[in-house]
Amino acid sequence: MGNIKVVSQIPSYRGWEEVKSFKSLGRVVDVQGRQVRIIAKKERSFSFIERIERFFLGVLRLLPTLLCSTYSWKTLRKLVTAKAETVRFAIPHVVTSSPTSSPTKRVINQLNLHTNKEAIEAALKQFVNTSGEEGASLFSLAKFPNYIFRTATASSEKSILARHENMQKAAQVCRDRKLDRLVVPDTELFCVEHAGSQKRIFMEEKLDTDANVSHQEHYFNNKPNLEKTVRQLAVFICETGFDNVDWHSIPFLQDSAEPKIGLIDLESMDDPSVGLFGCPHSKRRGLVRCVTQSHWETIGGIAQDYGVDTDNFEAACRHRLRELELIPYHQNRGIKTGTEALIIGENALGLPLAQEVSAVNIKSRMDVEHLLLRIVDAINSKLQASSDADTPAARRRFTLDTEESPFIDLGNRAAYDKTTSWVGHILQTLVEKGYLFSYTAEEESKKYHIQA
Repeated sequence: MGNIKVVSQIPSYRGWEEVKSFKSLGRVVDVQGRQVRIIAKKERSFSFIERIERFFLGVLRLLPTLLCSTYSWKTLRKLVTAKAETVRFAIPHVVTSSPTSSPTKRVINQLNLHTNKEAIEAALKQFVNTSGEEGASLFSLAKFPNYIFRTATASSEKSILARHENMQKAAQVCRDRKLDRLVVPDTELFCVEHAGSQKRIFMEEKLDTDANVSHQEHYFNNKPNLEKTVRQLAVFICETGFDNVDWHSIPFLQDSAEPKIGLIDLESMDDPSVGLFGCPHSKRRGLVRCVTQSHWETIGGIAQDYGVDTDNFEAACRHRLRELELIPYHQNRGIKTGTEALIIGENALGLPLAQEVSAVNIKSRMDVEHLLLRIVDAINSKLQASSDADTPAARRRFTLDTEESPFIDLGNRAAYDKTTSWVGHILQTLVEKGYLFSYTAEEESKKYHIQA
């Protein structure tokens, strides 16, 4: 079949153009004893000088056998008449289940039926017409509600190919290591004809999970019999390097007799240490900070068995331990629904801060006390506006933006800057006195993330 390169993503070649439609697209072939699926083809036209050079090179190579081989004449003709060179790109093909048992295989067979061709075309046309740019590539088909579809476009192709390869790799690891508490959605990469060219489509099974992240946090904090599930997750992370570990990416399956995890976001498999312990320089949480302390020893032991860097293990445990202190904090304060108002007493800021503020004049102290009332009102407004679908802890987790009302109307810009410079001091004092659980200030902004 000519030149085939096995890749994880399609490289950019200067002077080469992608061929949108060709017969071998999506075909599974053998390359050096390895099953691969062809996903793309690129072509480069020969210049006039290159064609002349190919002619003379062909003649020199074929002269010794010119009179005794008819194949030599065919080879010479091909060298002379070829106008371009081509290369096909392929990704490893891993059979995740037998064709007769795979639900995705059955759906693909149905998709290829003539009766569904119009539905696919209509969905693709609607997607192209409404997206402006073909970057937002997610769509669904009413006839197949248990699957989601993504089109491989110029902006999304790399991530889609990585996702497909990682999910096949994940399924293989789960089978080889007998990780029966982990479920990888069934996936397939295939092609359909659209607007005169072949469209690559990534198809993924929808798992029955609860999409509410605060509910997943609650499950990890309270579900019984999680030891085997957490152990298997730690092994999977070490085996694959899966590092985007957070409650949203490892949800529990609904209505399962035993606690099973759906692995639904596997685009990143680069660093098992980050997957286990998170990263202090990013928002990656890591497995330790998703579970309770009863599982930490297990996770640390598996990391050592696999030789994974454990430098961030203790920091992750400390961070998570502080988060888990929120549970008794709410119990001691009678927080049940999450909407309970914040009520402060007189002299809530305390003497040290009050003296520091009033060191210059009484008006400064009055300004800060006025700001405190605004902060409390803003917090109580956030609590009342929180979603009924969230857990009580999540309802008391929000962001205060001092660039918005009721802070922005504190006066002219100089007065505003002077007064809001005390917000961090006030919040810190409220935390120290137990009115708030914690807060963090967003760097280079006037936003504060609060857990009440």
